[in-house]
Amino acid sequence: MFTYYSHLSPADNLLCVLRWISSDGILTAEEVWCLADWMNKHREATESWPGTELVPYLQLIWQDGELDTKEVSGLQTLIAVIEREAAGKRVVATESSMDESVAPPFRSSTAIDQFKVPQVVKKTTVRSSNGYDEYSIDMAGPSCTCPDWMDRRRDKPEGSMGRACKHIVRTFFELGMDRQFPPPLWAVLNCCQLRSGGTGPNDEYVMIEVKDRQFVACYGNGDWVNVIEMRPGDSDRFGYNLVQNRWAYGESPKGARGLRAAIHERWPVSREQE
Repeated sequence: MFTYYSHLSPADNLLCVLRWISSDGILTAEEVWCLADWMNKHREATESWPGTELVPYLQLIWQDGELDTKEVSGLQTLIAVIEREAAGKRVVATESSMDESVAPPFRSSTAIDQFKVPQVVKKTTVRSSNGYDEYSIDMAGPSCTCPDWMDRRRDKPEGSMGRACKHIVRTFFELGMDRQFPPPLWAVLNCCQLRSGGTGPNDEYVMIEVKDRQFVACYGNGDWVNVIEMRPGDSDRFGYNLVQNRWAYGESPKGARGLRAAIHERWPVSREQE
């Protein structure tokens, strides 16, 4: 389930596993058992921090052979503490190794508020690409009756980017609502519009600045991250493979080095396709 990276230390591989299972903010019993199985297979990761903190707690909850919600919650809290400590260690290491006159290669921010789709009181209908089917759209959700929305998006929170199927994206632009979008949201939805698609139902969004260039990185699962360069009235889309460390078709934007660093910091491992 979890990829082991030979270029990383056992401790860093364990941190990658912890980041993966905590990325959605929910820790399940299955993920706890997968973590235990991984640590049993990679005993070297238990001999140093953070393994030395995890092992005593895991041994405690395994004593009765059962896992209850209180134990899962306690482990989730411990993982959050470990991740904060790991982030602090990275900052200290970076600051101590950099000359103060040298600017960091990138700056990143989740900027969640910039990635919420607008909701308005407006209902309309659209025709499918085959010209036969007709779908109802309610922009107050927004929602759509197309199969993509009903199968993959209906459980997303209201205002979530994951709710925007291709019909909803198209309606934003047809109604002229795109003129009110903040630049990051416009860049993402413009790229969707240009390729006649919707947003990734499970995508997370990170804004990245490399020197004077601004980007949005979008990632849900699998190996590929979409990288969108924001420009006034325009946007450009690139693909980056997390596992193979390469750009799609060999085409990379300017600032690719800083982008790679930011992407791997936010998503150190790829997630399996659902």
